[in-house]
Amino acid sequence: MIRPLALGAVLLLAASNSALAQTVSPFVERAHAKAEAQLDFDDQRDIERALRGFVTTSDDFPVPGPDGSPRPAWDPSNFEFLQGERPATVHPALWRQSQLNALHGLFEVTDGIWQVRGFDLSNLTIIRGETGWIVVDPLISRETAAAAMELVNRELGQRPVSAVIFTHSHVDHYGGVRGVIGDDFTGDIIAPANFVVESVSENVLAGNAMARRASYMFGGLLPKSSTGDVGSGLGPGISTGTPGIMTPTISISDEFETHIIDGVELEFMLTQGAEAPSEFMFYQPGARAFHQAEIINHTLHNLYTPRGAKVRDGRLWSSYIDTAVQRYGDRTDVSLGSHHWPVWGENDVGDLWTGQRDLYRVIHDQTVRLANQGHTIDEIPSLIQLPDSVASRFANRGYYGTLSHNSRAQYQLYFGYFDGNPANLDPLTPTDAGRQFVDYAGGATAVMRKAGEDFDAGRLKRAATALNHLVFAEPANQPAADLLAEVYTQMGYAAESGPWRNFYLTGAQELRNGVAELPVPRSTNSDTIRAVPLTQIFDLMAVRLDPAKATDGRAVNMIMTDTDERAHLFVSGGALHHRMGVTDDDAPTLSITRKGFDRLNLKQTTVAKLVLSGDAKLSGNPLKLRSFFAQFEEPPFWFEIVRP
Repeated sequence: MIRPLALGAVLLLAASNSALAQTVSPFVERAHAKAEAQLDFDDQRDIERALRGFVTTSDDFPVPGPDGSPRPAWDPSNFEFLQGERPATVHPALWRQSQLNALHGLFEVTDGIWQVRGFDLSNLTIIRGETGWIVVDPLISRETAAAAMELVNRELGQRPVSAVIFTHSHVDHYGGVRGVIGDDFTGDIIAPANFVVESVSENVLAGNAMARRASYMFGGLLPKSSTGDVGSGLGPGISTGTPGIMTPTISISDEFETHIIDGVELEFMLTQGAEAPSEFMFYQPGARAFHQAEIINHTLHNLYTPRGAKVRDGRLWSSYIDTAVQRYGDRTDVSLGSHHWPVWGENDVGDLWTGQRDLYRVIHDQTVRLANQGHTIDEIPSLIQLPDSVASRFANRGYYGTLSHNSRAQYQLYFGYFDGNPANLDPLTPTDAGRQFVDYAGGATAVMRKAGEDFDAGRLKRAATALNHLVFAEPANQPAADLLAEVYTQMGYAAESGPWRNFYLTGAQELRNGVAELPVPRSTNSDTIRAVPLTQIFDLMAVRLDPAKATDGRAVNMIMTDTDERAHLFVSGGALHHRMGVTDDDAPTLSITRKGFDRLNLKQTTVAKLVLSGDAKLSGNPLKLRSFFAQFEEPPFWFEIVRP
């Protein structure tokens, strides 16, 4: 059976305490000096905004983890090292962003609207309704959301939750819902169209590889320190509690929809297919407040996320922001989002919105312009230039997404990864390319010498390229791995992007110490597993069919006795196919409840135990059923990334 990874599972992994280099190279110094010359670090407006309306914070940190977990779900004291002067090992703009993201507590935004910030990667927003609280985006984990609501009720007065709003289909905007409401909740849950399908689908088929790469992107394996993880740029970090999901009662499907939610008028604006496949922003006319979700942020976002996902369309993203400018710009006194801090005043709101609008549009347009001149996916990142009027704004800096990856994403959106060069139609594997490179360069000693010269001169990209070839050619060459680790460390210190920093530093850590094969948490949350459509479970099984064991003709019928779903699964041509709504008389049949099937997938029980307990029924040859399920593999989580 197939065990899906928990959403955000990698963030439950223990961080390493391995020491990283404290000194910085000329490459790092140049990167930092460039940012200091381009940005006005005397501008205190974001600091004033991030502190504005502060009420208080909790005295109950750390937030305990799930029952039985020795690790807390959230502890903001992990980021206390961000107080004080910036060390040389962190990019100045990323340090500033991380300091602002680390501020935590309850903040009043305007009359009737508050936010709890710094309790998770995202913000929890509270709107005062006629009878209770309207909760917007209840964080990642049940535990952190409950702690945030405890702070709200303690400081603002105990009120029931009358409605919950999920702005989009990423787990940091719905996962903590069980810390806000229970099974007996009778209020409205509002979400954009296709919310449930998109929430559970993005990480299903490719979830194992995405989660492994997320262990790099979000710094889950790094110590929180000035030589390790300083935050993702989007927020301080990711909680390690229990995520859940609940089905919406109101689905927003029109471009604009107005609803009265607990006496509060809200106008919803769909923004599908930009930052998330399912997303909306909304306007609150009574407060002249615009809730920007994650379409507008105080950072350049990802048009391509390094953990791996479908690319996003910068043209579409920009057009949504421009629609907001036209429709709501002259009616908005405060704009607040799912991350970072609000902006007040029509002029400052307009400045943030138009800056973000221009940012995504110029990346899209200039990438396509350069591609039409014949430049390729690997050339465009070094050619594309943002106007200084765009790049010099703190809110447009690459603390999270980067110009390099985002331009590549727009190229891929139109042309795919192939650059048109015949040499790249069928490229060598990294191992074969590495061996050829080392051979052409005159052997490992020559590569090490030349890479060392590049390192000393601060030419770190050249050194990284050469040493990566050497490590893939000779994975047991630890001196080469150690030198590459030092190169990555320096590149991490130079990075303005939190995810890029984490990728470099985690790669360095694994080159030095190897892959730490820690226990991998699998999803045991019934909300999440139950929400995965049965057809997607079968698709997940299909991508885990072991070709060495696959035998054409093996088949099984599956009947969910409580949902009246049925399917015929069969192997043909070395692939697993499934047909919903039909069965085949020649195949064995497993009749089972969906809950029982989910328990099988989580490996919490066996078919034999379910049959003995009467929770499942098997008809047909049991040996055929066993041989059918024996064809599937469980992929390893701790696969190598920086070595072959």
